[in-house]
Amino acid sequence: MLNSDYSGVVGFFQNANGWGQSFSNMLTNAGTSAATGVLSLVSSSNSNIESTLNADISKEQSLISVQQTSLTAELTSADQIMQQLPSQLDGVNELYSAITGYDQQTNG
Repeated sequence: MLNSDYSGVVGFFQNANGWGQSFSNMLTNAGTSAATGVLSLVSSSNSNIESTLNADISKEQSLISVQQTSLTAELTSADQIMQQLPSQLDGVNELYSAITGYDQQTNG
C-alpha cells in the first residue's frame, strides 16, 4: 500500500480528519494534559482517595496514642499496687499475730 499510494497512507494518518489525527486527539484527550481526560480524572480520584486514607491514618494514630498513654498509666498504677503488696501482707501478718498470738516467740 505504501508503494502504490504513499500519499493516501500519509493522508490517512496526518490529514486533519484522518484516522491518525483522530487517534492522536483521542490519546491527548485521554491523557493528563486535558482536565477532563480519563487519566487526569483517575489521577485526581487517586489523589483524593490518598488524602482521605492519610487523614484516616492520622486519626487512627492519634487514637492509638491516646490509648497507649491511658494503658501505660493503668499499668504503672497496677505495678505500684503490686509492689506495695508484700509490705501490706507483712502488716496483715503482724496484726494477725498480735490478735491471735500466732507466730510470736516467747521470751523465756
